[in-house]
Amino acid sequence: MDIKEDKVSCRVAFIVGKRISSGFDAQMHRFIHEYDSHTTFWYGVVDVSASLANIQEIFPDPAMDFYLHVVFEDGMGGRLHCSGGAMSGNYFQVSGMAVSGLSRQPAL
Repeated sequence: MDIKEDKVSCRVAFIVGKRISSGFDAQMHRFIHEYDSHTTFWYGVVDVSASLANIQEIFPDPAMDFYLHVVFEDGMGGRLHCSGGAMSGNYFQVSGMAVSGLSRQPAL
């Protein structure tokens, strides 16, 4: 088993119910587990550059579960399942576990 860890810039969009937000700049502390040659999964903590007003507009209840569509600078990305988050200065910090593998994604 191999675990890779890095901090990468990305763009993200919040998926809440049937709504998808516009894109936000973010930084992710990403962990990629290569369990074996057939099984890889990823997760991490994402600091989204967003104001409190941005977050209140997106979420009717900031404690609710949601998905975060993530696209890294290299064009790879996927979706994270997240449960709530918290404001930390000018960032909305969330943690999540991937519900999709890393694959080529359209730009946000």
